[in-house]
Amino acid sequence: MKRLNLYVGESLVVTTLLAVGILTFVMVSASLLQAFELLARGIATGVIGRFILFMLPFTLQFTLPLALLCSTILVFSRLSADREITAMWASGISLWQIIAPGLLLAVGVSAVCFYLQNFLAPECAFRASLLKRAGTVENPIAFLDTGRYVELPGYVIYVGERHGSRLDDIQIYVLDDAGRIRQDAWAAHGTITYDPAREQVELRLDQAIFGVVGEPSDTTRFHQVQRTQAQTITIPIPRQDVANRRRVTRKPKHLDLRGLLTTLEIHEQTGQPTTPLYLEMHKRMSLAFSPVGFILMGIPFGIRTRRSETSVGLVISLVLALVYYVFLALADGLKDEPALHPEVLVWIPNVLYQVGGIVALHRLVRR
Repeated sequence: MKRLNLYVGESLVVTTLLAVGILTFVMVSASLLQAFELLARGIATGVIGRFILFMLPFTLQFTLPLALLCSTILVFSRLSADREITAMWASGISLWQIIAPGLLLAVGVSAVCFYLQNFLAPECAFRASLLKRAGTVENPIAFLDTGRYVELPGYVIYVGERHGSRLDDIQIYVLDDAGRIRQDAWAAHGTITYDPAREQVELRLDQAIFGVVGEPSDTTRFHQVQRTQAQTITIPIPRQDVANRRRVTRKPKHLDLRGLLTTLEIHEQTGQPTTPLYLEMHKRMSLAFSPVGFILMGIPFGIRTRRSETSVGLVISLVLALVYYVFLALADGLKDEPALHPEVLVWIPNVLYQVGGIVALHRLVRR
């Protein structure tokens, strides 16, 4: 019996590790795209390497449960197709004894996922976000993201395209202390440079159209805009404003379990919304327990399929995982609706998979 458990357990562990490697490589590719974008903006390669390293724990929290699901279906469908499970049953070995190594592996993977979800992954994701900010501090002209609005103290800047220090399709809004637009400027082309002596970034707009927004007149409710054309407009931006373009306070997804509970208590005492924090906490717990549900549902699927083809097992795995993540996406869409209790949604697939898996296993035992 011990040799049998080692045989089944070894097959599951080896297949799971292979699946983790493949799935992690695929998901890290998205981080590589972000890394190439940072590299194009001039951020040092050392910063980019650490950024990718910090994104690995964040990726593993999703790939570990999915890899266990894939390996469970692949291993047990092969055992069933080769009549090995039938031979075990004929030898008087119960189904629960056969699947015991898988259940033990699921508990171990759940423990690892719990640590990743609540401690390691949030900290690493936060450090990755800090690295992006640190790369901007080391190279101040790298702060402009093309195709999106960048907020700075007193400015909102949009750049359509960028080629090194050359900028195209530039739109700049100058804000007052109340955050209202008081001036704007547009130019088809311009440049961005950094003056280390004065520690400031300089945006130079060529052939710019400059506008001043006035107060509403007596005859109209709309603000009056006076526009003029200028040969060159130079806008100085202090380096400290570039470094502080985003808050360093942690988002809920960057908080570990202790920080999440502390923030939740503060929000409850101050009357701030708590549903997003509750949802984040329940999502982590649900994902940590997902390996148990995946293996309980995956074993009956594998045994009943009786197909040794890898493609069939992968398709079933993807369908089961897709259903699970659809519920997570629905819960995220309802995070601003506390009356609907979106934190309950994230537990529905866990309950369905665990209960459904136990019922299916019980029917196999009685067969």
